[in-house]
Amino acid sequence: MPRVYISDPRRKQYRKRNDCDLNTAADEVKNGISLRKAAENHNVSYSTLQKWVKTDGKRKKIGGQTVLDEDMEKMIVERLVKCAEWGYSIYTMDLRMKV
Repeated sequence: MPRVYISDPRRKQYRKRNDCDLNTAADEVKNGISLRKAAENHNVSYSTLQKWVKTDGKRKKIGGQTVLDEDMEKMIVERLVKCAEWGYSIYTMDLRMKV
């Protein structure tokens, strides 16, 4: 059983970011206000706002690259669930060969 992680209360606490504030600040930057002014007005870190504007609010997924796109994965999952309902089991190696 894995241990339960208890964070040290003396360590640095990071500020929680609010996507709503970041979006409104990014809109102001797109309308011509400087990054620093928008960051001050919305109480957001300058570097966080800069990254948010640069990536247009899109976040990268954590982990390695996937072989299949999301639609294909959803379709495979739906079909696996349907096979499970019918009582037909598919082994992982069979699934890997079909994909």
